[in-house]
Formats: sequence, structure tokens, C-alpha cells
Amino acid sequence: FDVNIGLVSYEAPALESVSAYPASVELAFSKYMQTDTLTEKAIAVKQGGKDVAGRLVLKNEEVNPQNEKETFASKVWFVPSQPLKTGDTVTVTVGEAACSYAGVSFEKEATSSVKVVEKPESMTADAELSLKYEESGTVSVKAAPGSAAAGRKITVKNLAPALMTVKEKEVTLDQGGEAVVHVQAELPGKGTVSFRMDGTELEAETAVSIAAPIAGDDPGKEPAKPMNFVDVKDGDWFYEYVTFVYKRGIMTGLNDTQFGPAENLSRGQFATILWRMAGEPKANYTAKFPDVPNNSNLFYLDAVMWASSDGVGVITGYTEGSMKGTFGPGDFITREQVATMLYRYAGVKGYSTSGRADLASFPDVQKLSSFATDAMKWAVDAGLITGDGGNLNPQGVASRAVCATMIQRFLINYSK
Repeated sequence: FDVNIGLVSYEAPALESVSAYPASVELAFSKYMQTDTLTEKAIAVKQGGKDVAGRLVLKNEEVNPQNEKETFASKVWFVPSQPLKTGDTVTVTVGEAACSYAGVSFEKEATSSVKVVEKPESMTADAELSLKYEESGTVSVKAAPGSAAAGRKITVKNLAPALMTVKEKEVTLDQGGEAVVHVQAELPGKGTVSFRMDGTELEAETAVSIAAPIAGDDPGKEPAKPMNFVDVKDGDWFYEYVTFVYKRGIMTGLNDTQFGPAENLSRGQFATILWRMAGEPKANYTAKFPDVPNNSNLFYLDAVMWASSDGVGVITGYTEGSMKGTFGPGDFITREQVATMLYRYAGVKGYSTSGRADLASFPDVQKLSSFATDAMKWAVDAGLITGDGGNLNPQGVASRAVCATMIQRFLINYSK
């Protein structure tokens, strides 16, 4: 109920607006009014000095929750017995007998003269707008009939200001009853832009989806070379995933003709993949790992320096055993290590990592290392890992095809 009886306003009501159309004269009051005071004696409609025959219709009548026999309304339509002529002028008078819900009457008789115009019957906006991160786009708004809507103003409301910027707060419909609103994507997510035609009850809205940035995902940019891998064919279970990461420059092949989907992936290679996803950021060399010397010939050097740098920490190196203190760039990466590095990368990017799956259904869950527990629960919850023949296989080595699959799922998941 729109009236808060506990906060009664004793301010005198006012006639806020009057619109005249062939089939109705529409009145809006500044306060909710006692409906038993909104009668033909209180409201008169004249044309050329003569009363217009018709009836009053309450449009937003509400029951007083403290007295069910009493109702209030702030919008009233006068429906003429015969249609009014477009271009004619009608005069509406509201007398002091009309009272607000608080029992306050008009300070003086209110009069308003308006021309009868054609009434807009409908308004629509594009149902959806899909944008990429920091991309701009437009939403088209249309009203019908266009001749009736021409020149009318549309109030635009951005219901997700943290996600996007809407250039216009108000637009004017052109002669065809159309207008365009410009939207700038700011952050990934989903929001809504709403539209309301002033002086009417016509509303519309557009759902806006903003995808998270994906490394190398430039629709105008093709890979340096077409994908001609003889070991990646349409119909292979990994074809979609390999194509996705290759076109975005995230993973390349062993050579021009072989991707090596069944080949094991090294820790240095996976650090490079994450580095490419991040946009290949620059990082200074530090002697953090004795097995990663300052040698520009090492393809993973920049990637490892970035991934292990302060403020990133995607990789930490081995923390126990005979390999403690080293990174092991040539060691094959395990499934739990992939999950852990992706988990840390998601945190660096500010993505939500709160999801936790119950791993009890995997018979080999006891093989999961303690350092990877949260990461693996998150990866399963996010659908990045679905199992390996019914097992979790956390210590199993990740193949290049499996890595491509997890990367594609990760990027698609955080692009929603």
C-alpha cells in the first residue's frame, strides 16, 4: 500500500497533471485522495463552456489497511460518453470538496485547460543488449502510434549504475516516435535500463548483459595463423576447447600442425597460459627460484616473474620436500595444481571464489593435498573439473586438452 497512514501529511493536495485524449481525460493528484470525495460534484469537465457527459474511473484505488471500508486513489480518469475531438480544448475543474487521505481539501478550486491529443498506446525497447567489458552500445525505444508519441519525453533510469553508464537521463521521441539511448559497459554483470513516457503509464525495459574481459577476445582480430592441427579434428571431444583457447592466443601448438592434446603440460607452460590470459603484463626479474635463471631464452621467464610477483602470487613454488624453494618449470602439472593456480588467478582478478562443492562423492578424495582443498572444491563447484572416470584424480597429470577445457570453462564462467 502506497500511503503510510502513520506518517500523515496535512499538506493541501494539488492537481498535478491533466492529459486529454479522445477516449479519456486523465487526472493525477499530488496526494492520495479519499475516493468518496472524487465525484461528479467535485470534478467537472467542460468543453466550450458546456459540461461533457461521462463517468469517473479510479485507476489506482487502494484500500486503507486500517479501515477496509475506506479507499484512496491519486489517479482518476474521466471517460466521455462520446469521444472527444483531437485539437479541441477541454477544461477540468476540481472543487474544494475533493479531499486528501488526511481529510485536507484543496486550498482553492483548481482549473486546467488542455488540448485533446492523440494518445500513445504502447512503448517498447530492445529486450536485450549484450556488451563486452568497456564496450558501448545503444538501445532503441519505440512508441506507437508514432504521431501521438512524437515530441514526448522518456525518462531513462539506470538500475545498475555500478555496472554501466547511461549517457541520457531523458530523451525526446522523434517524429516517428523513436529514440536511442547510449550505454557504456563498466563492469561485468547483468543489469536493467528502464524507460517511462512522461505523462503516461507506459513503461519498458532492457536487460543488459556485460561479459567479463577475455584475453585475446577481439572480434576484429584473428590468430596469427589459422588452426591447422592434424590432431585436433571436428568431432573430437576437445575440439571446441582447443579452438577457443587457440583463437584467443591463450594456447598455441607444439608446431604449426600439431597441438598435442594428449601431451602432458608443464608448470612453466601453464604459468605462460595464465600470463597470456592476464594480457602478458611486464614484470621485473627477481631471483626467487634457483631453477628460473635470468635467461631471456626461457619462454616462461616473464610469465613466472609475473605470476610469482608481490600482489599476484598465482604461483608460489614448491613448499616442502626435496624441491622446496624451487618452481619446477619443467615438471608436469597436476590437476590439483591447475585448480590451485586458477583459484588464485580468479582471486587476483576479483572474481567470486566463494563456491564450495562437497567432494565426498569422489572415492579418491583422500589423495587431495591439503593446500589444494579449497581450490578443488571451488573448481568442482564452478564446473571447471567434473571428474576423471568417476574419480577426482587430483595427483593426475593434466594433459594439454584437459588444460584447454578448464581454461575455456573458466573464462566462459566468468564472462556471464
